[in-house]
Amino acid sequence: MKELGKCRNGRNGIRSWWKNYQTAVWIEVVFLGIICICSVYLFSMEKQNQEAEAEAVMTEIQKAVEAAADSGDAEEILYTALDALPRTGDELADNCYEVAAGVYSSTGFSQGTTNDNIICRWQSYEDGEIRTEYISLEKYFEDEITDFFDVYRQNQQRSHRLYISEMDGYYHGEDDFCPMRVVLCDSYTGEIVYELTNSWYENENYTSVMVRRLTELQEAETGSGDSEQMQSGYFSVYICDSELLSVPEKYDMSMAEDDIREIYSGGSRYFIHLTNVNRFGAYECCISVNIRKLTLHSGIIRQYILPILALGEALAVFLICVYVYIKKKQENIRRLRETFLNAIAHEMKTPTAVIKNSAECLEAGLQQEKQTHYINMIGSEADHMNDLLNSMLVYTRVTDAECEMKKEPYLLKETAERICGRYEDLMQKKELSLTWDIQGSGQVTSDPVLMEMVMDNYISNAVKFCSTKGGIRITVYEHGVSVYNDGPELSAEELSCIWEPLYQGDASRTARDGSSGMGLAISEAILKMYRADYGARNKAGGPEFYFHIR
Repeated sequence: MKELGKCRNGRNGIRSWWKNYQTAVWIEVVFLGIICICSVYLFSMEKQNQEAEAEAVMTEIQKAVEAAADSGDAEEILYTALDALPRTGDELADNCYEVAAGVYSSTGFSQGTTNDNIICRWQSYEDGEIRTEYISLEKYFEDEITDFFDVYRQNQQRSHRLYISEMDGYYHGEDDFCPMRVVLCDSYTGEIVYELTNSWYENENYTSVMVRRLTELQEAETGSGDSEQMQSGYFSVYICDSELLSVPEKYDMSMAEDDIREIYSGGSRYFIHLTNVNRFGAYECCISVNIRKLTLHSGIIRQYILPILALGEALAVFLICVYVYIKKKQENIRRLRETFLNAIAHEMKTPTAVIKNSAECLEAGLQQEKQTHYINMIGSEADHMNDLLNSMLVYTRVTDAECEMKKEPYLLKETAERICGRYEDLMQKKELSLTWDIQGSGQVTSDPVLMEMVMDNYISNAVKFCSTKGGIRITVYEHGVSVYNDGPELSAEELSCIWEPLYQGDASRTARDGSSGMGLAISEAILKMYRADYGARNKAGGPEFYFHIR
């Protein structure tokens, strides 16, 4: 049964939370939807831009390939196409592009094609000039390259971007660099995808000092030992996938036009297929670019989508905070209204009962000697009910958002002196002393009637709750006043609740002094209208109430 009760309470708690805050959830959902729509739209626009740029790149590659085609060498065509590929910022648009080339004799038979391969382009600066070097990794890592392409195709690694983190090798002569170890990493995770190694240098006349090639950023993080040299530059990785070529082993020379240029799309990839027939035979070159990969690396996410996401989320959080704040205020108002109505009912119940009981005694003619007492009780309780109703009417008026505020110059000291005169008899009865501390003119701009109500509440409370033979000190500032009285300090609960309507810190207060419990609540409402600084605090020997109108 206990578990069942817990489950029901849990479900009720969730329902209550959803009922109160479902608007906040929908605000977040709407903003996330808008952000997603904007992101998809921006990504689509950027993808179209990348396709247009890719087509322009393909056109330039076509011109370069046509100029090199008479060589009849597939590798020459391939490297010419690679030289025409663009740079993107400080990095090369490396394995976003895949290339393949093939050449055919005048009889239509294949003279050679680029096989499955990884082409590494190494660029370094020497004497202020860029030095470019192409390394066909198939030449040095034939078995490993075959395994690489098996995994590359099976795991659809085309969607990933590879980069070379480092390359170790030896020189044979001045320009012939033989890589011994190549580390291929995933650009998204930074993890090593492949590590290629070979042992050619054991059978060749290579230098004995190993050379380590690193990018400029990596060079600053990597030390150099005595047995190796360091070179800095930039790596680029290009995949040469023979599957891009679609021509058969025997090419029909008679059916081909002199120049064919086809552009087509497939999924996230964009292709250009060049076919040309010349006096030496024919060649074809196919370049493929991963548009989605280029789009992701174009900076659109960092420049546009992330700021939109951050701004949208900030706005959503702001609206949710505003909604939650308003909801809590509404909840507090509802709770205060219920408390207010319950307190009014309780306050009205006692005098109503007294009046009814006294009237019944008078009607029955009981205890003739107490008829005057019953009549006085009816009058007293009627006055108390009238004061309570008037207080509630004033409170309702001053808490109305559309209440018009009257503003005119007004001196607080004169009002305080007049109010102190009303309570002179009570002060003499309790043998209280009154001290004035004038530190300013005490002039404010407000409604004199409303401000007199505030001053009357402050001073009447000080007189009622001041200790017998104690003292009251009224301090007048430039734009405010404070009222101090000797007596017991206010508790933390009283300091936080005394401004609530009908709050009675002392349960016997109403019976003792006939207070309605609305005085400080009305004072707070009036002071809030004028945006005043107000409050209560404990001083040495007693409490002090203050306000300051700017």
